[in-house]
Amino acid sequence: MDAISIHAYPYELNVGRDWSYYQGIWSNELQQYKQFGKPFWITETGLQSTQLSEADQANYLKTAYTFFQAQGASGFIWYQLRDYPGASDTLGLLRADESPKPSYTTYKAVIKAS
Repeated sequence: MDAISIHAYPYELNVGRDWSYYQGIWSNELQQYKQFGKPFWITETGLQSTQLSEADQANYLKTAYTFFQAQGASGFIWYQLRDYPGASDTLGLLRADESPKPSYTTYKAVIKAS
C-alpha cells in the first residue's frame, strides 16, 4: 500500500451537524490512519450546492481543504467537476451549463496558494 484513500463527505451538514462535528470525526479517523506511516489522500469529498447553497459549498471546500492540509494530506480531490444536466446531485464545481460556481473559483485559489 502506497497511500491511504479517504472519502470525506459531510452528509448531515445541513441537518443539525456543523463543521466542528466533522472536524472531530475526521481528526479521530486520521489519527488512526497515521499509525501506518503512509501518506493519506482525500480522494473524494464534496458538498452539493443544493444541500445548503452555492456559497456554502465554496465555504465548505475552503474549510475542508485548509483542515486536511493542516493534517498533512498529500492530496485533495473534489468529487465532481460539473453537475450533470437533469441529475439531482449538484456536487460539481461547475453548473450543468458549465458556468462556474463560487466553489470553482475557491478550488482554483486554494490549489494555487498551496
